[in-house]
Amino acid sequence: MQESLEHVLARVRAAGAEGDAVALEGVSTTVRVRLGEVDLVSQSRDRGIGVRVFHGERSAVASTSDLQFSALDELVDATMGRAQSTAAVEHAGLPDVALMGGGPEGLALEGAGENLSVEDAIQMARAAEESALAVDPRLTQSSGAEVSWGQSTRTFGTSTGFQAAYTGSMHSLRVTPVADVGGELTRDSWASVRRHAGDLATPEEVGRIAGERTASRIGATTAETCRVPVVFDPRAAGRLAVALANALNGYSVQRGQSFLKDRIGERIAVPGFHLFDDPLLERGLGSRPFDGEGLPSRRNALIEDGVIQNYLLDTFMGRKLGLPSTHAARRGIAGAPTAGTTNLCIAPGSASPDEIIGSVQDGLYVTEMFGFGVNPTTGDISQGAAGLWIREGRISHPVQEITIAGHLLSLFESLEAIGNDPHPESTIRTPTLKFGEMTVGGGQG
Repeated sequence: MQESLEHVLARVRAAGAEGDAVALEGVSTTVRVRLGEVDLVSQSRDRGIGVRVFHGERSAVASTSDLQFSALDELVDATMGRAQSTAAVEHAGLPDVALMGGGPEGLALEGAGENLSVEDAIQMARAAEESALAVDPRLTQSSGAEVSWGQSTRTFGTSTGFQAAYTGSMHSLRVTPVADVGGELTRDSWASVRRHAGDLATPEEVGRIAGERTASRIGATTAETCRVPVVFDPRAAGRLAVALANALNGYSVQRGQSFLKDRIGERIAVPGFHLFDDPLLERGLGSRPFDGEGLPSRRNALIEDGVIQNYLLDTFMGRKLGLPSTHAARRGIAGAPTAGTTNLCIAPGSASPDEIIGSVQDGLYVTEMFGFGVNPTTGDISQGAAGLWIREGRISHPVQEITIAGHLLSLFESLEAIGNDPHPESTIRTPTLKFGEMTVGGGQG
């Protein structure tokens, strides 16, 4: 892949143009078991290269999976032709080469020699499914248990001479038990996802949590429309963090599609609330030594102590807004860079989930949200949800087919508690959050 990338960049330079290229190569294996029987064993190998060419402020992007030099020559020539025929876009161009760098070492993104065998994966999946179904006799069906693992290498370079690469691995175990009670099916799932196989939760633990989550949802009803305190479990809280990050994305701000436009330096949340993006977390699922434009990775504070600090910016959008890049470029092989997150985090607090639930006399504990319910332009929330009702500080009964509504600003201004339990199995690391009041809509419970 490095040889292919160097060939592409040499071709760009020979034509008197500037550009960059990214090459990706990866292999992955998936094993799925359903009710103890092997349902799927698949392996895939992917590789490809994408090139971006600039003629002044005119640019074009293209990609291919054919790495023969003749095909790469055709790719570059066609891309340069398209770049010459497009309209110029002010501020388009490569970052300053002096800003580029390979980033820090020691992120431990690759689990060397940890690839599982198919036989081991089958046993892990079976153990997880058995553990899930053993939680409750009403769990009699399964959508399967799945083990996946693989690794990929990203190589990046520019026509100005910068080149860097890194390899990362990924391992996951997921199980989805199903309850069949009177013909009504109820399901939920749980997963462990880590860079290193040795960091995965045990199959028994993954299965137990999946089984408990599914069993807790059996017999769910709706709820009366009311305004009550609402607690979001770590996964559901992640949806709120993503909504804030999307509103702080420079592309949304520049297009006028963000309710946080022109609000850097303003308080929008309670003191003690910190939202940041950190690509430097050791073994982090979204960690990387450099961004999609070759700029060294860095931690970006988005909201500190409730006050907006930064937008997420790549080079192009930073120039348009008159701000420096925050080294937040994301890029695949098929498109141009754009700004985005890596490991999006809410700093944990000191309260345990049990303490937070115990502080609620009458309210909702959200475990799942459905669809796209946040308007990024206005900040309004109207989101389908399911979860558990809390009465007198204890879980009372499951609820479903409800809607939660409010506004992100008033929500985070009413934040009452931050848990000490950030979710580690995702690129979104958020803890349990308790908000003072939201509208919960539904039929008669």
